[in-house]
Amino acid sequence: MRVIIVGAGEVGHHTARWLARESLDVVLVDNSEDKIRKLRETLDIQTVLGEGSDPDVLERAGAQGADMLVAVTNSDEVNMISCLLAGVQFGIPTKVARIRNPAYLAVPDILGKKHLGINFTISPEVEVANKTVQLLKVPAAADLLEFAAGRVQMIGLDVDSDSPAKNIKLKDLPISTKEEPHLIVAILRDDRILVPGGEDEIRVRDRIFAMCRSGEYSHLFRLLGKPLEKVKNVMIMGGGRIGLNIAKQLDRSDINVKIIEVSETRCKFLTSQLHETVILHGDASDVSLLQEENISSTDVFIAASDDEEDNMLISLLAKRLGAKKVVTVVNRSEYIPIASSIGIDSAISPRISTAGAILRFIRKGKVLSVSTVREEEAEVMEVQALETSSIVNKPIRQVKFPKGAIIAAVVRGEETIIPGGDDIILPDDKVVILYHSKLLKRVEKALAVKLEFF
Repeated sequence: MRVIIVGAGEVGHHTARWLARESLDVVLVDNSEDKIRKLRETLDIQTVLGEGSDPDVLERAGAQGADMLVAVTNSDEVNMISCLLAGVQFGIPTKVARIRNPAYLAVPDILGKKHLGINFTISPEVEVANKTVQLLKVPAAADLLEFAAGRVQMIGLDVDSDSPAKNIKLKDLPISTKEEPHLIVAILRDDRILVPGGEDEIRVRDRIFAMCRSGEYSHLFRLLGKPLEKVKNVMIMGGGRIGLNIAKQLDRSDINVKIIEVSETRCKFLTSQLHETVILHGDASDVSLLQEENISSTDVFIAASDDEEDNMLISLLAKRLGAKKVVTVVNRSEYIPIASSIGIDSAISPRISTAGAILRFIRKGKVLSVSTVREEEAEVMEVQALETSSIVNKPIRQVKFPKGAIIAAVVRGEETIIPGGDDIILPDDKVVILYHSKLLKRVEKALAVKLEFF
């Protein structure tokens, strides 16, 4: 199967790396010779230098006979024209486009089958807003992923120096109750993902990932010394597309929202778009302004400007002035572990979120979804169990799964199971599995499924 990716930025790079790892024929097109050279040195893919909206360039990339085109340049117009050419001139059946301008997203008929023929559009700003608002559901969480249509949550929690769970082995930790079952499926330690066993110990500065039924985490939080309070006050730095998308989702909710925006013109626009959100014209680096606006009473401070260095610095300032939690938007993936190490609670990358959303769309078959943990080091796969799979009709403790993989949740009809060793997976169950990325092929073999694509 051949996939052409137009755009060698972070979104294109991450998408190409994931698809190449899964043995697809990937061709990446970009007009930057430097980007092309770097990708050629690091990835086992084909590259073509040129504009993705040029039919001659697409032809050189092998568009004739390609199965999919993914257009993820920084230009909406280039992405749309690339998809149009892919369909009309080369007959590529599946087209994916990154679209940032909300004016384009507001007219889906133009983007869809009748005109441009784009099968799936993804907006980095909307994706980040969704991720951020999702985090607000569980304010003490540093990370949050949802599976089985939201019925299963994987919550990332940082272990503090005063945590009651520090220096305790997992086997000695009363982590699960009958009413609120939980399973610790991964530990992030020193920027590495560990899939733990009973002898592994929880340490200060670990980030643990626990699987639970949606909303059923109060026992887990008490055990780790985490607060259960709901978010009441949110302050957003930056009224750009990301800040506006976050505020729109929270506007008219029971959460008090303030946006600090430096541009007076943009403030007027925000006022026209939002109803109950307070719009403040000013600079979020101004300590007196933050104090006047009660930063010490802010439950979550979200740094969502276009300058990621400012986002990180002002997040730290807000934290120092009393904000309970800070969420920071960063573009470069290498900033994510840095943000965590300097005290930022959650760092979100629009580019990584976009690449992940594209991959969730293009995968199909019995694999229902795949999400990544800590970029590409580990993955969580949601899959439908088949009769031919080696994991069904036997206690989970007898399942011969590779070390570094764990069955994290099972959904059977209306029942959601956080499994123990005696639980049995039945055919047609939805199963959530966490594993190190390098184990993908071995996990597929055990499941008797293979990742497929449109």
